[in-house]
Amino acid sequence: LHAHGQYSSAAVAYERALAATPKDAGLLYLLGTALASDGKHALAIDALRRSLAERPSSAAARLRLGDSLLVSGDLAVAAKEYVA
Repeated sequence: LHAHGQYSSAAVAYERALAATPKDAGLLYLLGTALASDGKHALAIDALRRSLAERPSSAAARLRLGDSLLVSGDLAVAAKEYVA
């Protein structure tokens, strides 16, 4: 679904998968990217922060978080994420 641009449906699928494994950093990252691609940056920020809490070394999650923070207008925090 995600690969075919069906971001809302992909997010629902990721949420369902997370019910079984709520701390799966990979699923949280995918959820965050689907939400961001769907324009739901506030929700994406939450998912990406949860992903980073589980896997702090994820550069991809940190960059996506920075992107969503930037779009949301939180420039100072976005800059910190990009630097990190």
